[in-house]
Amino acid sequence: MKLNSINIHLYPQPLIYESRMFRQTKSINDKMNFDAIFLVGLSDNTLPEYEKIDGKRTIWRARIIGKKTSPSSIFKIIKLLKWYLAIRKKFNKHPIKMINCHNLSSLPIAVYLKIKNNSILVYDTHELETKTLWKKGILKPLSEIIEKILMPYVDLIFVVSDEIGKWYKKKFPNKTIYTVNNTNYIPAFNKSKSKYNIRKIFNIPKSSMVFIHSGYFTEGRNIKLICRVFNKFKDKHIIFMGVGSLYNIINKYSRLNKNIHIMPAVESKKTTSYLQFADAGITLSEKTCLSIYLAVPAKFYEYIAGGLPIISDDFSGKIKLVNKFKLGWVIKPTFKNLYRLVSRLKKTDIKNIKTNIFKAREILNWKIDENKYIDRLKDILQKN
Repeated sequence: MKLNSINIHLYPQPLIYESRMFRQTKSINDKMNFDAIFLVGLSDNTLPEYEKIDGKRTIWRARIIGKKTSPSSIFKIIKLLKWYLAIRKKFNKHPIKMINCHNLSSLPIAVYLKIKNNSILVYDTHELETKTLWKKGILKPLSEIIEKILMPYVDLIFVVSDEIGKWYKKKFPNKTIYTVNNTNYIPAFNKSKSKYNIRKIFNIPKSSMVFIHSGYFTEGRNIKLICRVFNKFKDKHIIFMGVGSLYNIINKYSRLNKNIHIMPAVESKKTTSYLQFADAGITLSEKTCLSIYLAVPAKFYEYIAGGLPIISDDFSGKIKLVNKFKLGWVIKPTFKNLYRLVSRLKKTDIKNIKTNIFKAREILNWKIDENKYIDRLKDILQKN
């Protein structure tokens, strides 16, 4: 079948847990008229190169020949260049109508495709792209130069928080910038589905409180701090749900403590089914970069969708939402502060906050952000 109108989404990852991309492309699939939607990632050599999602959506994980990984900045740049060449070859003869690049690394190849196809280019950011934890060494100044040079080719910018939006607007005052939150679909809960009941999975008594940390096990999330705090409790449980480089550290605590549990990451569409059985969600970032300080992460909105009160750090992006909607408790992330809070929390405290959570979900959900996202995309396509 000849494809006359293609939308591609670029993000150099294996595309497993990118819940934001999956929600966005589902909305485009449901509400816009493209012949095909490609989610273009980077193969880790364990997943299929092509994966049909539904409707018109297909994941393509480009296979790159060479060394799998290295901490070297030069290696990362070379690997990225090979990814660009694979994308150029793949889409060289396809009529691409709209390109959504989901981080700065994908912007150069997106600009090339835009010029070649006269496409709409959407800078669909997940972070404050030049101020992330991973921009170190030569990558930090290089990323700022690249973004500045290529920004004139960008037609529309989406950001994940108002605070990041303000930063971009100040740096690029002539650009059209909109906030589309990392919100979730609000699920129809069914607590009778015991396969999702994390209390039963880990044999946690009904009388015990269950806290959960969902997301990647990586530096910058105070995972070690959370482990040390719950190491002091017996009847208050913490479940870490995800994957990442700190798995072994969490697993060590889990083997020594019956109240510290670890479980693999689940499909993004099933996350809230598990979350609903916890009492509260924890998101305590470390101020390692400006992006983390200003952003509101996906897990924050996952907790809301799952009906969970939130224990949050006092960073700019989150504190305004917690205080505005009374979503939980804000602390400066230290051992002393977290220990004191967990010590005093009771089931009645959780119940009181849950009322606010369910009210907030009427506003902080993907149905609301979806309309904003799709309307802006339709507007920019009509204008061009």
